[in-house]
Amino acid sequence: MPWYEPTSLPDISLVIPVYRGGDALRGFLGQVEWFVELSPLNFELILVDDGADEITRAIIFEFAEARDSVKYIRHEKNMGKGRAVADGVAVASAPIVAFTDADLPYDLQALTRAYEELTADQRLHFVVGSRRHPASIIKHPYGFFRNVVSRIYNMIAHMILRNDATDVQCGMKIFRTDAARLLFSGIISDRFAFDTELFLRAAKYDLRFAEIPVVFSHENASTVRVIPSSLSMLKDLIRMYGVYHKRK
Repeated sequence: MPWYEPTSLPDISLVIPVYRGGDALRGFLGQVEWFVELSPLNFELILVDDGADEITRAIIFEFAEARDSVKYIRHEKNMGKGRAVADGVAVASAPIVAFTDADLPYDLQALTRAYEELTADQRLHFVVGSRRHPASIIKHPYGFFRNVVSRIYNMIAHMILRNDATDVQCGMKIFRTDAARLLFSGIISDRFAFDTELFLRAAKYDLRFAEIPVVFSHENASTVRVIPSSLSMLKDLIRMYGVYHKRK
């Protein structure tokens, strides 16, 4: 089904934050459009330009300008992935809102499954992908060092969260829009640790989540600098623990 008509409501709003991408972004956006055209669901796309370079910004603007059902949000400077997603969630039109990464490491079919889960079980507030789900397919994993860092971070996050989440950093998450706005409205982490904070806030408001398998492929060059980002995330974890622990 094509992009939704502006005269009606979409089924899903998909938020994609973009920082870097360059010419490769054209291919990723083409993949999104191909998926949407074949999907039985109506989609709204929200592209958040998080302080992108001129080439990337021009590609985002050109894509959004040519399609009525694509919203474009521009940050003059890089605000962080958490803030970019939060700003996208704030303008979502659909009753369900999702976010994923611009280089599409997760097969977009997960969006359809998550939509079905949320519509089938009204007790669920959000659905998260997990690369550690038994049914997940990992076609091209991260390199050894990044994989080790990711596992260490997840172990620490799990000790803080004390919930059943197996992959807090998975970049495929789908929410009821009202729940998403509640979760994002008060986040203190604007960068990569925001995923973990969403679970802390979900526990605070007694929101329920379920995990689904994903098809993951890390074929494309990432713009994430592993060591600086990891140190920043650990710092945010410690800060969040202090803030949310005191609130109990």
